[in-house]
Amino acid sequence: NAATLAGEVSEKVGPEVQKYGAQATRFAGEVAGKTKEVAGEVSDTIVTLSIDATTGTLAKVGETPVGEEAASMTIDPSGMLAFVRSSNTQSNDVTLRTYRINAATGLPDRVAQPGGDPRADTVAIHPSRRWLATLDQGAVVVRAIDPTTGILSAPSSTRADTVEAPFALAFAPSGAHLYVTSALFGGN
Repeated sequence: NAATLAGEVSEKVGPEVQKYGAQATRFAGEVAGKTKEVAGEVSDTIVTLSIDATTGTLAKVGETPVGEEAASMTIDPSGMLAFVRSSNTQSNDVTLRTYRINAATGLPDRVAQPGGDPRADTVAIHPSRRWLATLDQGAVVVRAIDPTTGILSAPSSTRADTVEAPFALAFAPSGAHLYVTSALFGGN
């Protein structure tokens, strides 16, 4: 969980990196066992940390500006693509930005989406890396992902009647099902 990882960052890195443990609220998983990406809500950046394979010590590799508040980050199963939800607190707009992760450095590079960045309240990536599911203002939206470029297709499926007040979604490990949870307490 984020608190545990923040503790790991504080314990295993030098003072120049410790501030990210305190500021970062969302962590994504390891990328090919070499780096850990940290989306920082305070600094509006993705911080890339290298992981020492022997000691587990983290060291800062670099930062990538996000432009707006980085609310969360999801890395695809291959570790090649990162999807960062960015929110503009003034307009309440939540967009999904795509980054291709450089295999040599671990640093993410922004991918420009044709037609602009899509809206996304939450994100799930299909185990095959072929599909990205998002919640967009109560609708479940599925888009195809180009696994090489990270370019997303126009929505291939949209369901607004799936569940009342959808909150989160996840693909089954087999990829055969997409699960959607409701935010209603005591709801149906």
